[in-house]
Amino acid sequence: MSNRDANLDEMTARIDSLERRTGIELLLREIIEKYGLKNLAYLGVNLRDVTDQTPCLAVTCSDAWVAHYKQGRFANIDPAIKQGLRSILPIDWQNVRDTSKEIRNFFGEDRAFDVGRNGLTIPIRGLHSDRALVTFTSDEPDREWQVTRRHLAHDFQERATRLQMTTLRSERIERQDIALSKQQIICLKWATHGYKTRQIADLMGTSWACPKTPLNSTCGAPARNSARPTRRRPSGRQWNVVC
Repeated sequence: MSNRDANLDEMTARIDSLERRTGIELLLREIIEKYGLKNLAYLGVNLRDVTDQTPCLAVTCSDAWVAHYKQGRFANIDPAIKQGLRSILPIDWQNVRDTSKEIRNFFGEDRAFDVGRNGLTIPIRGLHSDRALVTFTSDEPDREWQVTRRHLAHDFQERATRLQMTTLRSERIERQDIALSKQQIICLKWATHGYKTRQIADLMGTSWACPKTPLNSTCGAPARNSARPTRRRPSGRQWNVVC
């Protein structure tokens, strides 16, 4: 087993063994030491339900940066927050740090507080509107960072998802899994192959309205005479994310 595989197995075991969310920060510090990173941050929102606006936050950067971040209301500027809670793809700080003068100044501030020269923010989107952002940073120069990012992005993506699931479990949050009917499963299979509603109806030998309802109710779009699932976009609330 390679050293990388051993680190991954150890990280996975540590994440799965967390009993309380208070242990997340200690785990993050162990990970940055193991991987030679600068900082790690975890932000979870909508953990209990879509009306719960209390975030779960764990970071390894300095208390001075935390205080400065809050005082400067940087959550209104930080692209890791503004884009991360809406995105499904990781956000490389190199791609966003020069998009405006305001953002350039923000990244200049975080470097002054030794947050890290480069960083990657991984969004996690749960089944029940819960969201999370896991960010790791490094002091490596840009070229070396691209190599590190490619290696760690894959490793951290799965572990970030496991961390979110562990956080939900540690909060004693139990949610019923989504159960699909046989008809919904068939409709979704055809839809993933690019078939439209009327085409699916022809394939199933039913009225076009028949597959429309299971597709809409499954995917979250409103359908007539069907229960509309409660969905909510991440709000613009000022989360106290700091890395």
